[in-house]
Amino acid sequence: MKEIRNFEKDIPDIKSITLHMISTDLKIVSLDEPRISIEVELSGFKKDVEEYEPKVKVRGDILDLSFISSGSISISLFGATFPGVKVLRAKIGIPKVVSSVIETTSGDILVDDVTLKKLEITSVSGDLRISNGEFEKIFLKSTSGDVDILQTSSPIEDVEAHTVSGDIQIKKVSFSKAYFKTVSGDIKAIHVNANMRSLEVKTTSGDVEVLYSSRPSIHVEFSTVSGDVQADGRRFPSKMRNGSFDIGEKPKSILKFKSVSGDAKIDFGKGEKINFSKDNSDENEGIFKEILKSKRATLYEVKELMNTLRYSQEDIKKFFEKEKRK
Repeated sequence: MKEIRNFEKDIPDIKSITLHMISTDLKIVSLDEPRISIEVELSGFKKDVEEYEPKVKVRGDILDLSFISSGSISISLFGATFPGVKVLRAKIGIPKVVSSVIETTSGDILVDDVTLKKLEITSVSGDLRISNGEFEKIFLKSTSGDVDILQTSSPIEDVEAHTVSGDIQIKKVSFSKAYFKTVSGDIKAIHVNANMRSLEVKTTSGDVEVLYSSRPSIHVEFSTVSGDVQADGRRFPSKMRNGSFDIGEKPKSILKFKSVSGDAKIDFGKGEKINFSKDNSDENEGIFKEILKSKRATLYEVKELMNTLRYSQEDIKKFFEKEKRK
């Protein structure tokens, strides 16, 4: 049978709430009062459903809430296992003044229009979606689930997200400091506030896209083994695997991108064309100069070598013009 049951508990002295669950879809809402409200949709044998209660344990100012049922009996029949009771869905109201830690295996989690000091979620395969609301800090970790952080109501001091194969997206969120890391998932940061302090993104094979809402004053560092890097529509030649540049005379923030084979596309908004400092000149140019000086190759052969290394025609032309003037 299926049934929806409700529970409530006053928690006047609690500062942090930890939630434990397995394959339960979860929605978090905010409460103004110092209490916790729980609505669960249960499925299982009638007696188990009627006797079910979430496990609540208080440790000082920390409340542990578990939706994992161990009291009911599971039955195996014809190779299939039927649990005595299963929590299909949970809606939990949490006071605004607390921090929340959520641990789940495969359920999806929605945190919408919630005010919390700190939100920390660890998941294996469930998708995580944070929208609206107010937070001081957010930490999200998932193996294969996607992570979405969308349009929070106020600036976040610190936001961090890690996945293995899940995608990470942050959109219209004002933050001071952010760190995103994934192995094969893609990372998208859209409408990034130009006043942020730092943004660091790391991938192994996932692609990265960063779009600013307005042109920032920023220092940019990038490093990749085989991925392409594009900034303001300009694709850097594959020879330029490590580099840095500034936008604005006195950068007030920093953006770091690091990947093995992932591509990066960065749009800083309208403004002056990106110029590289002398410190970022291509190391390969010295090799080409030595080849020409020693006459080990003709001009045509050097041009072909630069083409093979995916230099743009504009960069090749500038290189030979500089050599002619010497």
